[in-house]
Amino acid sequence: MKYLIIPVVALCLSGSVNFESSARTPFVQQEMQQEDQNDEHAHIAKYKDLVKRENKNLLLKTNSGKDVVLKNTDNPEDAENYATYFFEDYLKSIDAYLVMIQYYEGEEYCLINKKTGEQTIVPGQIVLSPDKKRFISYNMDLEAAYSPNGFAIYLIKDNTFENEFELYSEEWGPSKVKWINNNEIEIERTVWSDNELIKDGSVRCLLENSEWICEE
Repeated sequence: MKYLIIPVVALCLSGSVNFESSARTPFVQQEMQQEDQNDEHAHIAKYKDLVKRENKNLLLKTNSGKDVVLKNTDNPEDAENYATYFFEDYLKSIDAYLVMIQYYEGEEYCLINKKTGEQTIVPGQIVLSPDKKRFISYNMDLEAAYSPNGFAIYLIKDNTFENEFELYSEEWGPSKVKWINNNEIEIERTVWSDNELIKDGSVRCLLENSEWICEE
């Protein structure tokens, strides 16, 4: 089966994410936030000259000297606009910050360009191509369906991250990705069957004539 998908563009704006899910209880939400906060303390400590946490504000320094400020809107009574930001990493190879956005239901990631401050929504963790001109971002959530379940491929061009291709599925999720070369990616498929995650082959994505084609 072949896939050819037209990409879309999104910014890291506060708001809820539209994935089918059941509401979390306040206790579960609070417990998850505490875990994320503990992780963030350790992550910020590694880059304390670039990243700061001031109460509800996450401050990320850009090359201009100005800060990108991401402010938590964490009123549990306002689920539609609920969004909390947690610093995950500074990716020196592409000079960008990776931030996790925790919604009332679900989560996704935001990539902030340190040079320009430009913000781009990405599905999840990032794997860079060998020539460092592209990266793939992927996430798998087959069980709860709280978060993105799929991947997107980006071109690094003129200090921007250009979405070249993306694929999301309700039938399988990307559990592992590997760049074969600068123009080919192998993506491990995992499915949810009989209440367990099972590996189910792989998908190969090939860049041909400036278009990505993915084939099982």
